[in-house]
Amino acid sequence: MTYIKSPMNYTGGKYKLLPQIQPLFPTDINMFVDLFTGGGNIAVNVNANKIIANDNEKHVIDIYKTFQSMAIEEIINEIELLIKTYDLTIDNTEGFNNLRNDYNKGAFGFGGSIPFLSQIALFVLICYSFNHQFRFNSKGEFNMPFGKNRSQWNDNIKKNLTKFHKVITGKDIIFTNKDFRELKVDKLKPNDFVYCDPPYLITCATYNEKDGWNEQCEKDLLNLLDNLNSQRDFHKLHWKIPISIIWCCVFVFFELTLY
Repeated sequence: MTYIKSPMNYTGGKYKLLPQIQPLFPTDINMFVDLFTGGGNIAVNVNANKIIANDNEKHVIDIYKTFQSMAIEEIINEIELLIKTYDLTIDNTEGFNNLRNDYNKGAFGFGGSIPFLSQIALFVLICYSFNHQFRFNSKGEFNMPFGKNRSQWNDNIKKNLTKFHKVITGKDIIFTNKDFRELKVDKLKPNDFVYCDPPYLITCATYNEKDGWNEQCEKDLLNLLDNLNSQRDFHKLHWKIPISIIWCCVFVFFELTLY
């Protein structure tokens, strides 16, 4: 089976594990809720009538929404024009720094002086950043260094973006930016499925720096899972709400138990 790969090189992405994960999913999912979508590899490859791809990282969700609202030709044209404008290459540190400075000054978008969407500018920055990663400081400024001689916009990213775009514009996918605790369990219906691949408490990455995921978050997630589990009807041979908790969530249980 061929899987779609996200154009975002998100830490902890599950693209390579899709052959192991996807067979665990039910075959008749109505609404699929991806609480921690990250790079979106799971959400875009799942078969469901409706998909909610949620993440608390607003910048990432805004990029997806921007891609979803534009034609692929328009997206690629804007990316490549921006690259040309800043003379971005695999070894041009000055061009990267100029783009990063303009982005952090708010020069892009409707309120800026440069006629490029800020979400496109951010995506280009990520393409040229060290290991294609993103990170913001306490002032909200993008502060990843240049991935000199390593990172750049290339044919593989272009191909992945094109395929990714086809899915997010062809399927019923809604991108949301909410805290996982806002999930309305009582709104779930038969054949809805909740998938959780949360940040890891015992590791540090750009998505959980600065106390972005702590022990309280871990406990709150466990309470949410308990609440989901309570929706089952153990007195009958069917689910009230057939929500499955697969291995990505089981890891959460192990982390709190072992550490």
